[in-house]
Amino acid sequence: MGTRRLPPTSVRQPSTFGLEPLTLNLQTLVMMEDRFFTLARARSLLPRIRDLTEKMVSLAGQLQSLHPEVRGLAEKGGENAGSPVGTLYLTYLLQMQDCVGWIQGLGCLVKGVEKGLVDFPHLRDGREVFLCWKLGEDDIHFWHETDAGFGGRMPLEDG
Repeated sequence: MGTRRLPPTSVRQPSTFGLEPLTLNLQTLVMMEDRFFTLARARSLLPRIRDLTEKMVSLAGQLQSLHPEVRGLAEKGGENAGSPVGTLYLTYLLQMQDCVGWIQGLGCLVKGVEKGLVDFPHLRDGREVFLCWKLGEDDIHFWHETDAGFGGRMPLEDG
């Protein structure tokens, strides 16, 4: 059987799922604004972010230490070589995934699980930037452009 070809006049239109086209009204703009953090709001979440990030970094270290043994188990997978280390590795991995999920659920971006880097979307002079925090820092003191990353951090003026 050959492949079925659509006649040249049929063009598949993207589905709108029965929704009207998006129009930007005041309510929509307010909802979009909610995805950005003020410095005060980001700082208010920092104790919870710090707790989750400490656990995430600890789990990343434990996963790293188990990695050589788990890699060996994976290579022996055809021999049905089960091990409690594999179960422990998966447990740590799922717990770390939960930490990342909670942080992201708050609206933050996890930029480094090993070092505990977290960004907060923020509006600065009408454009999107990131407030930047790293585990071990006492407060949010830096920001960077969305394409700059950690190396492009600049101090906040009110810092």
